[in-house]
Amino acid sequence: SERLTLIDFETDSINRMSQDASGMHSLAYYVIGTQLLYDSLTAQGMRFDGGIAAFKRDPSGILVTGASGLLGRALMSRLNERGYSAVGTYNRVPVTGQVQLDITDRQAVYCLVGGVRPGVIIHTSAWSSPERCEDRPVQAYRVNVEGTRNVALAARDFGAKMVFLSSNYVFDGSKGAYAEDDMPSPVNVYGRTKLVGEDIVRGLLEDALIVRSAMLLGLHARFVAALVD
Repeated sequence: SERLTLIDFETDSINRMSQDASGMHSLAYYVIGTQLLYDSLTAQGMRFDGGIAAFKRDPSGILVTGASGLLGRALMSRLNERGYSAVGTYNRVPVTGQVQLDITDRQAVYCLVGGVRPGVIIHTSAWSSPERCEDRPVQAYRVNVEGTRNVALAARDFGAKMVFLSSNYVFDGSKGAYAEDDMPSPVNVYGRTKLVGEDIVRGLLEDALIVRSAMLLGLHARFVAALVD
């Protein structure tokens, strides 16, 4: 089954707490484990005075995957400026105020989404370099396809809206100005993985938003750095 059981979540949370020597993530996993245990017990008919309202889904809360990247940083900055409750994630390089998440780890994705309970998930995390994807297609598939599947499943199972950042690379570029209903025709690994990701999101979620972005420019963009060099 695509769905993980609550006991899987609870066991995983306890294991991660015991293995976290630094203590950096212990509180987060304790909170997540508490929520999952509460859900499990109430599903069996147990009731608690006052409930656990502090951990209920926040309809205005937003989770941004890949918040350490160019687009993710800009989104987090704008969301914070406008007063939204936003949680951002990074994968390898720690970013102050963000949470570590490997989107290819389904249990980690479920634990985080189950703990944050966002109303919206903006999924920007990806291998976005076409050259890198060509060199390492298996890893590109794991991140851009399986990682997207994990996020979409969590969005479905925890009732969050999902915004998926796809790419204009789902087209071959021969036409120029494309419409939403034009037939995709990717010519490289990156474009193919993003197209499969789109299909997964559409298949799992009835009300998702797919954004096909083109070249992104900003202060931290590799393209800008290349021009400066």
